[in-house]
This record gives sequence, C-alpha cells and structure tokens, in this order.
Amino acid sequence: MLSPHTVAVYQTQRETRYPRTPPYHPDRAYPEYPFGERVSGEPNAAYEAVRGALHLLGLDKERYGTPDWNPLGEGLPSEGGDQFAEDTLKRKTEQRVVALTKRVLKNAGRFGARVGVLLKRVGIAVFGDTNRDAIRSGNWHGNDTIWRTVYDVLKCWMYADKSGVLQDAPQRRFFCIVDGLVAGEGNGPLAPKAKACGVCIAGCDPVAVDTTSASLIGFDPDKIRILRNADSARGFRISDVSREEIRCISNNAAWNGSLQEMRETLDFEPHFGWKGHIESPGRLGQTEPSSAS
Repeated sequence: MLSPHTVAVYQTQRETRYPRTPPYHPDRAYPEYPFGERVSGEPNAAYEAVRGALHLLGLDKERYGTPDWNPLGEGLPSEGGDQFAEDTLKRKTEQRVVALTKRVLKNAGRFGARVGVLLKRVGIAVFGDTNRDAIRSGNWHGNDTIWRTVYDVLKCWMYADKSGVLQDAPQRRFFCIVDGLVAGEGNGPLAPKAKACGVCIAGCDPVAVDTTSASLIGFDPDKIRILRNADSARGFRISDVSREEIRCISNNAAWNGSLQEMRETLDFEPHFGWKGHIESPGRLGQTEPSSAS
C-alpha cells in the first residue's frame, strides 16, 4: 500500500515543453498504451514525467513494463481496478463507451465577450493590475483567510459522503499529481513567468505533496500558513504526516531523502505580495527563520 509519507519527484532529461497539437498522445508506444501506434509526432515529456512519478511510487509495480500495468487502479475489478464495484455487463459496456467517447470527442472552441475584455482593460488602467502591482483579493503574505477556505474545501472533499454529509472517517482516497514540467513563478496563478523544471510530483497526502513542492521551489513551509497550520485544522484532520516523516523519492539524487536533506532547490521567484516573506532562510541570507507570515 502506498505510504502517505512518500512523495515522488520525477525529473525528465528531455526538452521541457508541451506538445502543441492535440490530442497530445505520448511520443512513443509504451507497453501499457492502449492505442497501438497512434503516437504523437512531437516530444511529450509531460506524459513521460507523470508515468515516471507513478513508477517511482511503486504503483502496480509487478506489472510495470507490461500491457497490463494499471497504476491508478482504473477499470473493472477483474482488471485490477477499483473504478467499478462489480464486473457486470452494464459496467463493462460503460467502460468501453466512455473510453470510445474520450477518443472521438473534440473540444468546442472558446468564446469570448468582447465588451467584457474592453471593460477589464479599462479597469486595469484605472485601478491597477492584480497580477502585476495591485494588492487586492488577498494576494499578499498577510492574508489570513484563504488558507481556511482551502481547508474547508479539502475537508468536504475528504469527509463528505455522496449525499454531502460530513462523516467521521474519510470517504475517499486522495492522490495528487503536480505538473511541473513547465511551472510558473512570480505573479501567479494568472500571470506567471514560465519556468522549465521538467518535474512531476506525486503522492497520496495533500499536505505532504504541497510541503515537498514548497521546499523544492525554495520556499519555507513554516512561512506559508496553508502548510504551517495543517496540524491545527479544526474538526477534521487533513493530514496524518508530520514534516519530519516526509520522504522524497526521486531519480535526481539531490532530492532523495527527508526535506531537511534536500541539497538543491529550484529557487522560484515569489509573487510580489509574498517576496521577502516566504523564501527559505538560506535564500534570504538568514541563519534563523524569520517570523512566519
């Protein structure tokens, strides 16, 4: 069983860009790939990185490298999956129809409201741009609200049953994949600068995954409320892993081991509302952590 203490970080050695032409197939026919020779003519390092992270976690490791590899347990029970509870004709038909539909459907194109775009431009010119220089909507290190909102949403996701009633025990498992092939730094999430990292991060504990991500990009988890306060979430626990228990497994030796042992970081530029307040002590030339934000 996958340990909640373990977070995988896979780093690709290939060109860190996404394919531009849909449907974004992998660029090679991996053994488990179900569509034969229908591969992309462009490099697809994103597919490789996600596949590599799942392999590092040891998911369905006995069948890795075979057509039957099923790391996320999707499908029928007879296929090693837990997407369905029974192997009935109805479920088998559903599985086939859904798979076929995914292959043939195309996206519907984007529609924009021209007047809205023009009004937004006027508003930015008059009042400032939230993504460049204006502190609003809680986009600064002193915000003490949004982390509580995220906790509430996470509690609902973890503990609410199918009727929306919160139960005492978690109602579903959590699995997180962080796409860091081309990440964003600076004024995110709406106006970041692209930063090619070539990494994929994966794990089954939300706080462990985010704490590992923060450490990897050169931020101090103790200075980020949404990570620092995880142990004090009221009513429902959102993590069972302490920071000291987190173990990173990676194909980059510098990232293997505990977070305290991480020898190299990617040193992202923070958002302007957090700059100088969340970087790890070494980046700020400090020997002791500054007061948390």
